[in-house]
Amino acid sequence: MRTCLYPTTGGSYCNAYRNITVGTWGLAATDVKDGTAFIVQFAWSTQGSIAS
Repeated sequence: MRTCLYPTTGGSYCNAYRNITVGTWGLAATDVKDGTAFIVQFAWSTQGSIAS
């Protein structure tokens, strides 16, 4: 999975894909300012939930 960020200053960027094991918690992004809009993308079809 990867996280694409949409800062309030404009523009957008995505971090590199990260592997997160099913059934575990994983870190999607770091050093993100409060209030930054984001989406989560998966490299392949998945089934499950995302907590925010």
